[in-house]
Amino acid sequence: MNATQVAILEQCALATEHQPLGGSLHGNAVVNLTDSNVIKWGYGAFEQEYWNQRKAYQLLDHRIFRVPKVFDFFEDDTGQGYLVMESTAGEKKRRIEDQGDLEALVRVLQHFATVRSPTPGPLAGPGPAYALLFGDSDLLDNNRAFAFSPSDICLCHLDFFPHNIKWQRGEPPCALDWLSAGFWPHIFEKCSHLIIEDGSIPVFGQMWFPGTDCEQIVLVVEAWSNIRRDHFWAFTLITFARGLISRILTSRTNMHQIQELLREAEIRPDNL
Repeated sequence: MNATQVAILEQCALATEHQPLGGSLHGNAVVNLTDSNVIKWGYGAFEQEYWNQRKAYQLLDHRIFRVPKVFDFFEDDTGQGYLVMESTAGEKKRRIEDQGDLEALVRVLQHFATVRSPTPGPLAGPGPAYALLFGDSDLLDNNRAFAFSPSDICLCHLDFFPHNIKWQRGEPPCALDWLSAGFWPHIFEKCSHLIIEDGSIPVFGQMWFPGTDCEQIVLVVEAWSNIRRDHFWAFTLITFARGLISRILTSRTNMHQIQELLREAEIRPDNL
């Protein structure tokens, strides 16, 4: 550990409850290191996020989407991670409803779709995949294969929610938390919003799904539900999704209608 890293440890140790720009001192905290740099640290700060964010900074067009530049990552003797990155101006919004903001996010998602890879996996290459969608499940029926082609594999953020997007007047949106990012089937971004849909980014509700995408979405949701099989509501979601797929395939049901049906069924963890 070099002198700069030791100084960072000392500064983090002196941080108070009022200093975090995000997170909590009892979880992952984000505090100012200098006027131009911040540090994210905690047991949930992983080296994979450093490499993913570094890769995103290199790959993405900053005229469309801003990514904070990362400078260093290290761990202390207790296993807490420390991620040093550029400080970015802007504010977060609880909901993204302004038409100009929504159009900016559509451009971002379209840009993501142009960044492709022949091989799925974390954005920075081989390594663990951290995302709500992933985990081991011995209940998944392996005889039901996913039908993704190489052309479907593109950049996905997978934690693309308002708490990870900063807005600054006259600038494109800026994304934080790249731990889950990778090259995945394009529907994964949509699946993450279907699983945890709170209407905070209506642009996802305006997307249409071809029938083949809908079939794959149900398989992904089912696999995710198997991962969380200890929760009764996950089984309920599977049952609902199976019924929903027939409606999607026989009519032009868009994502907004899907969300309305989910709300009507009250399929949310806090409602069960």
